[in-house]
Amino acid sequence: MLVDPTLSAFRPGFIGPKRVNFLVEICDPCQADAYSVNGIAVSDFVTPAYFDPNPVPGGRYSYNGSILKPRSVAPGGLIVWSDPQDGGAFYAYINNGSASVTRRLGNFPGGFMAPREWIDAELKGMEVKLATSAQAQQRRLRKRLQAQQAAHDVAAKAAASLWTAAAEAAVRQGRALEPHSRDAAASDASTAGRQMSRRRSATSTGAQRSTVRNA
Repeated sequence: MLVDPTLSAFRPGFIGPKRVNFLVEICDPCQADAYSVNGIAVSDFVTPAYFDPNPVPGGRYSYNGSILKPRSVAPGGLIVWSDPQDGGAFYAYINNGSASVTRRLGNFPGGFMAPREWIDAELKGMEVKLATSAQAQQRRLRKRLQAQQAAHDVAAKAAASLWTAAAEAAVRQGRALEPHSRDAAASDASTAGRQMSRRRSATSTGAQRSTVRNA
């Protein structure tokens, strides 16, 4: 039977050279992948071949095909095992899509709780801790960005003040040069007038001399 109603079945296997016991949970490795049954989204699930030691040509390791080889984990999934060499401590390998992480969950305390229930509680607590840590990191990042923005605003205002002062100084300097510019223009006009008068006088004198010679 692939589905374990007691939530406490294990299948032996290997992680590298180490022999471990995998907890049988048919949806965890591919829980983020889904298919539709009468319009209802249903999680993909692994087949019995998922726990085989080696892949086989044409092997089917999950119903919807999101698992491509034995004991692999699709994005958004996880797999849990017990390590006899570590006193039976449980570990969880989690694939969040962009990265993966292995977490040590500790030893199963026993009692009335099944291993699957205890593991779910441990993973939920771990998710809360990770979320709290991520939120704290986001708050720190937000504060740092706000400080950078404030520093940028101060620098921008200082630069604007310098530009405004430079522009006003340029305007004042331009106004101070205006009378000199008018005087220079008047002087140039006067010089041009005198030159024109000299040319006219020279032309008139030349004409008179030519008349005298003709006479």
